Amino acid sequence: MKKTYLQKGFTLIELLVVIVIISILTAIITGNLTGSKAKSRDAKRISDIAQIQLALELFYDRCGIYPPHIDDTTATGNSCDFTLATFISSIPKDPFGSPYQYMVGTNDYVIRTTFETPNPSIDRFVGTFEGTSGSVNCTNAPTDYCVRPF
Repeated sequence: MKKTYLQKGFTLIELLVVIVIISILTAIITGNLTGSKAKSRDAKRISDIAQIQLALELFYDRCGIYPPHIDDTTATGNSCDFTLATFISSIPKDPFGSPYQYMVGTNDYVIRTTFETPNPSIDRFVGTFEGTSGSVNCTNAPTDYCVRPF
């Protein structure tokens, strides 16, 4: 009498095929997530700059001038008793940790950052801003994001 053994399990080829398919799917998904993370950081930049703008406008409403810099929230206007900290507790920084570029002019300012992904559909200031202590170039429209007062 001949005994037959049932083989339970997968062959080596079947296991290798499954591993290759999973690897390909993982590579595709990881590639798609990279773009999503960059867009998420760009959205955070827009939100941060909107918060800074609101604080600057509130400061201007009370003091009649914009603060000379935003690095220090204890900065005051020339004849103003308010500090920027009255309107914003801390100045947000870029998701990579660097501060946003801020330049003040005569009753005007510009805040600048650079997007990771080009986004030409967002409304922004395009041009060169001449401030009291230099200039800010905002001519690379798809990746530069520059805003001026409302």
